[in-house]
Amino acid sequence: MADEMRGKSRAIILRGVSGHYLLHNHIDNFRGLAMLRGILRLEDIRPLPGDKVLYAPSADPDIPYVIEDILPRRSFLARPGIANLDLLLITVAASRPRPDLYMVDRLIVMASAHDIDIVLIINKMDEKHDPRTIQNIRDEYANANVIILETGLGDDGSALRKLKTLVQGKIVSFAGQSGTGKSTLLNRLFGSDLMAIGELSSKIGRGKHTTRHTELFPLERGGYLADTPGFSQMNLGLAGVDLEELVNGYAEIKRLQQYCRFVSCAHDGDLGCAVTSEAIPAGRYERYLELRKEILAAQEY
Repeated sequence: MADEMRGKSRAIILRGVSGHYLLHNHIDNFRGLAMLRGILRLEDIRPLPGDKVLYAPSADPDIPYVIEDILPRRSFLARPGIANLDLLLITVAASRPRPDLYMVDRLIVMASAHDIDIVLIINKMDEKHDPRTIQNIRDEYANANVIILETGLGDDGSALRKLKTLVQGKIVSFAGQSGTGKSTLLNRLFGSDLMAIGELSSKIGRGKHTTRHTELFPLERGGYLADTPGFSQMNLGLAGVDLEELVNGYAEIKRLQQYCRFVSCAHDGDLGCAVTSEAIPAGRYERYLELRKEILAAQEY
C-alpha cells in the first residue's frame, strides 16, 4: 500500500524485448508496456520475465509506464532467463517415448540449485505400458525430494486435483521430452485458461520452440504459466551449476555424505565414501557420476 501511495504500483514482467517490458498484475488485470528507469539501466540491471517490479506512469504516450525498481528475487535462472520461478513440472511418459532419466536428473539438480520445487509427472498412464518401468521410476525417485504424480485419461482425477492445488498462484513451467502428453495435461490442468494461451499449449506439446525468449502467461485463477525454451536441453556445467550444487540436487547423496570418511569426498569411489550404488538406486548413482563429469568438463573449458 505504501508503494501505491507514493505513486508506484506493483506488477510482474511477462516478457521483455529490446528494452521494452510488458507488465501485468492480477489485482485489477492491469497490462501495460514499460521501459526501465535510466538509473537502473546505468546500474546494468537486466530485468527478466517473472521479476516483480514497481512502476509508475511515464511521459511517453507510446510507452506509458516506467519501471522504478526491481524487487528482490526468490530465484533466478540465466538460461532460460526467468526470475521467481516457483515450480517446475517435469513430464515423462509411462510408455513411449522411453523416459529420459538423465534429463530428469539434470532438471532436478538445476531446480535444487535455484530453490525451485519439482513435480515429476508420469503421464499417459492410460496407455499400454510395462509396470516395471513405472515401478523403477517410483523406486529411483522415492528419496529424491520430489513429488511424483501419475496421470492419464480416464483416471480418478486425484493426481490432477493435487496438481491444481500445487500450481495455484505460482509461476510454473513445464519441461520434458516430446510426446509425453504435455498438451493434453495442460488442457486438463488449466482448462479455459488455454483459450488465451493456445499457441503456448501447441509449442509445449511439440517440445520445440520458435522463440528464444521466455514469456509468462497469466492464468485466470492466479499465477502464471511460463514458456521457457531450452530447459530440457541445458548442460549443467554451462548453466553454472557447481559440484556442491550437484550433490545438493541428489538428496540421497546429501543425506549420506555426513558418513563419508573425508569432508572433501567426491562420492565417486573415494576411500571411505558412504555413497555407493548399493546405498542409493544404481541408476541414480550412475547418472550422478556422469553429470559430475559434465560439470568438471565445463569448468575446465
